[in-house]
Amino acid sequence: MTFEKTHHAGRAPLECKVMRRHLVTKPSDDGTFEKGDHIIFNDDGSISCIEAMGWIDTDDVPAAIAGMESKPDMEYVEKKKARLLAELAALGA
Repeated sequence: MTFEKTHHAGRAPLECKVMRRHLVTKPSDDGTFEKGDHIIFNDDGSISCIEAMGWIDTDDVPAAIAGMESKPDMEYVEKKKARLLAELAALGA
């Protein structure tokens, strides 16, 4: 998924779900994001990067994501789902 054409100031890219973790599959042109980075599109339009332990401010996002591609991090989703199901089972739910 390419984001540079869909990002609007103050909002996450249209194809992204806010606060859902993504995996960078193609690095950004300026090297801000690297292949394999785990990122989260925040509700204020900024992007958090787990590996960098930081974020990109909303105003800087368009330049930082130019050329970048990512996909939902389904491995993380499946692990989180398994953990939550185990917690429910432990509660007897």
